[in-house]
Formats: sequence, C-alpha cells, structure tokens
Amino acid sequence: MVSQQQSPRCEPNTGKYTAMPETPSKELMQALIDVAQSRDKKAFSYLFEYFSTKN
Repeated sequence: MVSQQQSPRCEPNTGKYTAMPETPSKELMQALIDVAQSRDKKAFSYLFEYFSTKN
C-alpha cells in the first residue's frame, strides 16, 4: 500500500525537492561500478546492506 502522507522533502507539482543528506551517492556509484565490472563481493555487500529493508 502506498503512503498518502506528503514527503517533507518534496513540494508537489513544483519540481522542487531536497535530496536525502545521508545518501552517500559517490560511494553507491562506485560500489555499483565495482559490482558491474569485477563482481566485487565487498561492494555487493555494501549495496545489499544499504538497500535492504530497515525495521
């Protein structure tokens, strides 16, 4: 089910949003490249942990 609550990071229909400050985009990008190019298991673990469900 999709949440009906408005995100505090987004203003609907304006195109304005704020990126999550805790998102390590450079690290994620490098991990994706490492997995794609050399099947790096450490990088895969990092991605799996980052995108796994948080309780």
